[in-house]
Amino acid sequence: MKDKEAGAQRGNTYQVRLQESLGGGSYTCYSRNGSLLNHTEVLIQEKGAVRRKILVKTDQDYLKCSAQNLNGEFRCSWTWDRLRVGVVAFIRAQRASDDTQCSVDSGGKHWSCSSHHSKFRCSVDDSGNGITCVDELHCPYAEEIQQIHITVYVKTKHFLVENYSKHFYLSEIVKPDKVHINKVNTTMIEWSYPSSWSIPFSYFPLTFQIALFKRDCEMCVNPCTDSKATKIEEKQEEQREQREQTSTKQKKGLMDNPITEQLRKPPVLIYLFLNISIYLILYLIVCIVYLFLIISKKNVSNLSFVLLHHNSFMNIGFPFVSLFQ
Repeated sequence: MKDKEAGAQRGNTYQVRLQESLGGGSYTCYSRNGSLLNHTEVLIQEKGAVRRKILVKTDQDYLKCSAQNLNGEFRCSWTWDRLRVGVVAFIRAQRASDDTQCSVDSGGKHWSCSSHHSKFRCSVDDSGNGITCVDELHCPYAEEIQQIHITVYVKTKHFLVENYSKHFYLSEIVKPDKVHINKVNTTMIEWSYPSSWSIPFSYFPLTFQIALFKRDCEMCVNPCTDSKATKIEEKQEEQREQREQTSTKQKKGLMDNPITEQLRKPPVLIYLFLNISIYLILYLIVCIVYLFLIISKKNVSNLSFVLLHHNSFMNIGFPFVSLFQ
């Protein structure tokens, strides 16, 4: 019987005529004494349908899958058509096209799919808008050889069924959870890895990017994705790159200067320092001798001779010669 209505019977077989989307339903067979013999649910799947009717596309796909880490657990969600909200009828999850066997519990919420290559457990969310699966045989420390193939069958109350599939590697859909940020002081912040991320962190490192936004962003609903905030950040980055390029060019021009190149040589600097030191010492000695002669009230003509003689090496003595004449 279909929903307690009699159907065409031929012996122990009931024949049901299916036409377009009609004919689906729950069929239950009873014996003459009223005991239950069989229960079958017939679902209608349209062949060659141009447009899907139960789910709608979001981001160019019907199923959206993501994982918070690389431990083998992931979640797939979807969006129902506003006129055809249904339920999950069947789930198949596997690593390869092999002899995967899937089963469901009595409540129709928890599914198990096992094969030689994988062992998946999937559960339907309470909202009915997604499923959460985990590959119990997945090793996060090894490279993924085979992709995950997930197929979800959904049905409506009018027994229309459609299937939606997606295949991926966990590394392609991984999206770390939000980072917890702490403010140390007015100029310093610190953050830590998400608590849901795979450990050890040294084996599964993350790269952090920091963006600074103005506090008074009145039109920024989400500063991280707001186009205006992103544009300002890109502009600041360009200015910073220009400053770095200018500084690099100035530094390069200074280093290419021949005088700078000569000064960079340690022997030249040492030679120049020694000569200046010697001249200063000689000049200091001449001054001391001159003072000594003044104090002793002696003739300084000899000193003039000394200064003029020293002038052949440097011009330091000329001011004193002009004073003696």
